[in-house]
This record gives sequence, structure tokens and C-alpha cells, in this order.
Amino acid sequence: MSDFFYKERLGPIFSPVINIKNEKLSPTVVSAIDNLLSPSGNMFTRAAAVKNLMSIEKLGLEETARVLSLKKTDVANKLRLLEFSQKERSAILEYGFSESGALEFLKLDKVTRLYTIEYCRKSGFDENEIKEYVDGVVATKSAKKEKTKERAESVKKFIVSDIGFFLNSIENAIRLARNAGFDVKNEKTEHKDGYDIHISIKKMGYEKSSVDKKDGGEYNV
Repeated sequence: MSDFFYKERLGPIFSPVINIKNEKLSPTVVSAIDNLLSPSGNMFTRAAAVKNLMSIEKLGLEETARVLSLKKTDVANKLRLLEFSQKERSAILEYGFSESGALEFLKLDKVTRLYTIEYCRKSGFDENEIKEYVDGVVATKSAKKEKTKERAESVKKFIVSDIGFFLNSIENAIRLARNAGFDVKNEKTEHKDGYDIHISIKKMGYEKSSVDKKDGGEYNV
């Protein structure tokens, strides 16, 4: 093992050469590198190997990137792959999407994600087409959300600006209470800059006691 050189087999994400003899790497690190370079592995088993390494060796993102000769963004992206559900992982592997293509799907919520994976597979999209389609879905959802927010704000402004809405709501509540048999009294005084409203509701079937006589058994609002 000491004379063995791991050479580039994973494309541009991996350094050309990692010298095990010079690096004096722990067995856990060597195992992680084995997993990264193994042709029998996949993006998710490699991501799991990186996470396992970080957990066992208690390494941060920067330290992990250094010992694996990866960029910090590459390590972060591998960890992001573990956000996929098992069903999503199976679909991604079955349809042969690349790692960078798969990462595009993480821009979507869980409800939309699997449908989009299936749609991109049926459409035969390549990596760039996946990105374009996913960005379109995100933009559409964002626009709908903004439109809903604007509509809600419009209704809110209408309600707040129309004080009659509040007064009618109070009158309706008083009417409902009276219809239910409560003894309700209300006083409304209008001022130049607003209203003073006092509502008194007597408890139903209330028997006055020596303690309760003081306030007449009423709720004051």
C-alpha cells in the first residue's frame, strides 16, 4: 500500500496523484479514498464514504477537502447528495444522471423533485437541459408564490383601511352572543380620531355569591 499511488479516475474533481506513503493517512482516510475511486461505487456510496470519514475522524469541511485532495465545494456537494430519498437515489442511478445533473434537482422541494426526475428522464435531457428545466420550474413556483403574497397583501390592506369591517365584525359577534342567550351590553363612543368600544357580557345561569356581588358576574372587554 505504501508504494501505491491513487491516480485520477474520477474526472476533474479528483487530484492527479495522492501519495499514500507521503501523506501518512489513517485507515479511515484510505478507506474513503478507496470508495471514491472504486469503479463499483456510485455518487451516493462515495458521498456516504465522505460523511463517514468526517464523522469518524471528526473533520470539518476544509480538513476533509485537504486530506481527500478535493475542493471544499466538491465535498459540500457530495454531502448534499445525501439529501435525496432512497427512491430518488434509485431513480437517479437507474436513469444515469451525472452528479452535477443530480444536484440540480435539489433546487426543488420534495413534492416536485421525483416528478421532475422522471420527466427529465422521459425527455432525455442532458445536464444543461436539466439545469434549464429545473430553473424554469423554480422561477414559475417563485412567481406564483409572489403573486399569492401580493394578493394576500392587497386583501390585508383593504381590510385594514376599512374600519367599517372591524365594526361590523364586532356587531356580528354581539348579535351571535345575544342569539345564543347571553346578556350583552355594548357602548360605542365615536371620537375625531377613532372609537371607544366597551362590551359587557353576563355569564349564563350565573348565581351571585358574596365574592361575586362586587363585579356583578360580568366579563368586561
